[in-house]
Amino acid sequence: MFTAPSSSERDELLRECHAARAARKLQHAQTDAALRIQAFWRQCSTVLRLRRENRLKCDEVFPGKKEHVVTASAVDQFWCIRRWLFTYHCAQDTERFPNICQGIVSSMSQSVPKVWYVSIISQSKVVPAWIVQVKRLCTMAVQELAKLKPWTGRDSPRVVLYLRLLVTFTDSASWQLSAKSGEAVQSNLAKLCRSIQMHLVERGLYGSLKELGMTGLCHDPVALPTSAILSILTLSLRPLTSSGFSVARLMDFSIHILSIPALVTHLRQAGSQGLSLLDRCQTLKRTVVLLADPRNLQVAFDALHAVKAICLLGNLIELFTVAPKPLATELRQPFVGMISGILDHCQQYVGGR
Repeated sequence: MFTAPSSSERDELLRECHAARAARKLQHAQTDAALRIQAFWRQCSTVLRLRRENRLKCDEVFPGKKEHVVTASAVDQFWCIRRWLFTYHCAQDTERFPNICQGIVSSMSQSVPKVWYVSIISQSKVVPAWIVQVKRLCTMAVQELAKLKPWTGRDSPRVVLYLRLLVTFTDSASWQLSAKSGEAVQSNLAKLCRSIQMHLVERGLYGSLKELGMTGLCHDPVALPTSAILSILTLSLRPLTSSGFSVARLMDFSIHILSIPALVTHLRQAGSQGLSLLDRCQTLKRTVVLLADPRNLQVAFDALHAVKAICLLGNLIELFTVAPKPLATELRQPFVGMISGILDHCQQYVGGR
């Protein structure tokens, strides 16, 4: 009554099972591939749509025209910039970044408090995201400064604009909001600016300022206006003073700023403001004392090598010649020792070559 299936029937049944399993597996793979393709297409179309919408909104709030006055509130500016940064594309949004910087800087000088970009500080819920946004915008400005060619008509206004943006957000003294606030708020704003300064130092502020100074001041004719030279000096001194003239920041200032060829000469030609900034921070005295230490001098020379070490020496010598007589008398011995050390390192460097 019950008979065992033949081997041929069993093999046929196994083949059918394997074929059905393979068909189901193929169908699942095709369905999964179709879903992945659809998801990728929807992602691309959504990103393109968001970028288009964000750019249109950005162009509406920050058209970038000199005669245009920003009327959007600080909250609207914040959310517009936040959406734009979310879909930021370097190649396609290069022209919008200067417009945003121009709008932010111009809003700070208006008479309507709600338009000030920093007035959003009063809304505690968005302050952390706003601080992140400010740091990112300032970092982008620092990175752009190193790429610009200040002797060209296109980049020259941008150099001034980015420097103005950085000068604005690294010191709250110029904010109208700070002037109308109490001491507690002013103290918190000062801490915020110090945090921005340290963030920019970590992101290469001194290197960008040095690159800008080299390309602008070493060009014939000089491609940087007086305001830009003073802004570079101001920006380089602020982290120095905020850190209490720490050895690390003073070394950064000496290596990157004082090694710019003929910097002090250009400052003297620009008027007394630049030299007064250096005198106020006792730059000459602090730098000479720093480099009089053979270990610090070795670190500086390793970073600069011979040619730029000579540029550093030239700036320090010119500062020494215009220094008050009591200061020059006080620094004579360490200054001579520093000069001898730099020249000895240069001799060893040339001999090794």
